[in-house]
Amino acid sequence: MSAPARDSDAEADGSTLPIFSRASLARQDGDRRPALVACRGLVYDVSASPEWRGGLHRGLHWAGQDLTDQLAEAPHGIEALIGHPVVGRYREPDERSSEGR
Repeated sequence: MSAPARDSDAEADGSTLPIFSRASLARQDGDRRPALVACRGLVYDVSASPEWRGGLHRGLHWAGQDLTDQLAEAPHGIEALIGHPVVGRYREPDERSSEGR
C-alpha cells in the first residue's frame, strides 16, 4: 500500500503524523488508494475492515471524509474506529492557514 497523500510531514508540535486537509483526505476514498476517514481531528485507515469494502460503509458513509458530525447520529460512536490505525491528523483549511503554511 502506498503512503497516503498529505499536506505536511509534521504538526507544529513535532508530531510525525501527516496533516490531511479536506482535499487530501478526499483522495483517500478506498478506490485505488487506502480508505481513510477522519473523526475528532484524527485520520483512521479503515482499508482492512470488511465494513468499509470499496470505501463505502453500510451504504451510508464514504471514505475520504470527516465523519465527526455523522458519528454523532450513528448507532455507534467513535469506538467503531478505535483499533484502526491512526495515520494522520485532520485540519480544516482555515486551521492549516493559521499554522503559517
